Amino acid sequence: MRKKEVIGAMFVIIGVAGMYLSTRDALPKYQYFTATRDLNAGETVAASDFHGIAIDLRAAADYYITANAKFSARRVLRKIAKGELIPRDAISSSAIPELRKQISLTLPSNKRPIGLKQGDLVDIYFFDVPTEGTTEKSVRTLKVYQRVQIHSIEKIPGQFNGEVNVTILLNPEDVSDFLTLLLGKDFWLSKGFDDDL
Repeated sequence: MRKKEVIGAMFVIIGVAGMYLSTRDALPKYQYFTATRDLNAGETVAASDFHGIAIDLRAAADYYITANAKFSARRVLRKIAKGELIPRDAISSSAIPELRKQISLTLPSNKRPIGLKQGDLVDIYFFDVPTEGTTEKSVRTLKVYQRVQIHSIEKIPGQFNGEVNVTILLNPEDVSDFLTLLLGKDFWLSKGFDDDL
């Protein structure tokens, strides 16, 4: 073989060997959970509290929760900062029985936050709106229910104005007052900015 051919063959062999060694040591990236907000010990987490990211953890992989796991309705065992990878030992291993009550309400299109979907957390505001002719009175906030989970959203058959039936999950001790306000007061839903992360 000519000298140039030998040198060329050597470069090819070195290149192939380098590619093999680099791919042999590379591990695939897996999806792991990070927190979309600060989580405090004792809280019950929902699906919206987690966000999956692709990362290669190598030897540390067993210590963190993969995004394939179903970790909603679990208890937080220690404080977890927003953006932190979720360690396995920071979330309880067993699901908490659902104790919240399902409350259904009709939601007009003008009160539905953009992109509202099942599992989202919303704040529900109730207002005391002055009757016509009482211009000296202003709108007054009566009650705010924070981080209420949307259990389901269903379109109303035959409705073309955008109204939907929404079922929320509410703590049992809040149900009576909530229903009283719902019957006689105006309300508004607000979806937190962090819920889309």
